[in-house]
Amino acid sequence: MRVLANNEIRCELVDGTLVEKPGGQIGSVLGGWLIHCLWSDLETRNLGRVFGADAPHELKPG
Repeated sequence: MRVLANNEIRCELVDGTLVEKPGGQIGSVLGGWLIHCLWSDLETRNLGRVFGADAPHELKPG
């Protein structure tokens, strides 16, 4: 279990199991901004793609 600096853990009860909740608005805004910045740079240089944290991906062997 992760303990935050201020000793607060945001959780919810799901089917009898305590589940930690995601960060919230600030983390979401920062993540969106970071993806935007990376996407803009990668697109202009044709270097690859940027995906959000919930996007599935598969690595090729080797």
